Amino acid sequence: MAIGKSQKKVNKKGKGKKVVDTMARKEWYDVRAPNQFKERNVCKTLVNRTAGLRIASDSLKGRVFEANLGDLNKNEDQGFRKMKLRVEDVQGDKCITLFYGMDITRDKLCSMIKKWKTLIEANVEVTTTDGYKLRMKLRVEDVQGDKCITLFYGMDITRDKLCSMIKKWKTLIEANVEVTTTDGYKLRVFCIAFTRKQENQNKKTCYAQSSQIHAIRAKMVEIITEEVSKSDLASLVNKFCAELIGARIQKECTRIYPIENTMIRKVKMLKAPKVELAKLMEQHTEVVKKEEEGAKVEEPVAPLAGNGGRL
Repeated sequence: MAIGKSQKKVNKKGKGKKVVDTMARKEWYDVRAPNQFKERNVCKTLVNRTAGLRIASDSLKGRVFEANLGDLNKNEDQGFRKMKLRVEDVQGDKCITLFYGMDITRDKLCSMIKKWKTLIEANVEVTTTDGYKLRMKLRVEDVQGDKCITLFYGMDITRDKLCSMIKKWKTLIEANVEVTTTDGYKLRVFCIAFTRKQENQNKKTCYAQSSQIHAIRAKMVEIITEEVSKSDLASLVNKFCAELIGARIQKECTRIYPIENTMIRKVKMLKAPKVELAKLMEQHTEVVKKEEEGAKVEEPVAPLAGNGGRL
């Protein structure tokens, strides 16, 4: 270095910067599922505390949670289906949710796809009677205290279930349709089915013809539109959980060509009306089971009258 040249000053920017724990600014909320499910407590969620003009409950409303139907209904046989719930309200420390969509797991879908069968698919967008456009997801609609109130927001099946259904020598049939429920929810519903061998069939494959596939797909769209358009969102969720729509489709379409593993693969909500708090809380009232237990009632024994001596 040349004599007399000043040394470069060291940049001390950022030195001594205070380290802040981001978790210290957050608080926990419970996510509650509607009363169509046996297990009401879905999970817990984090949000930044209310500060200034930013309110914690506003950050929670609209959040979407995905839960396994097997966990919600405490039934392992329904573990291949995924439900989506959306937070509609927050009360205390609980997020109140509503149904927001449905799907099946990928493993379930893959297990149904097999060789020598034709896969037939169709999808339809529907709106329920109470105005919800259908994927099962839960979305936060309201915040009450530290609880997030959710509504159904969609449904799906797991990947393992889907993969387990896909097999060789079969036709995969899919359909989808957009429908509106009676309460104004607009949904897109996806249905899936697989052809199967007829009774006493020796042929290795069971492929359906194009005309049969078109007829089955049309029947899928017809049944889904009919079932969804005459139901509100709450009753529709019960139909999805009980697989009632898939069972009806399989029964009526078997007349065209034998099919199996018929189910609602996915439900996606496209448009939802503004939810009134009173209607929202109807789906979050506690379901109390009345137990009628008969207990033996003993008649009171009147004391014997005495005159002061021994009896």
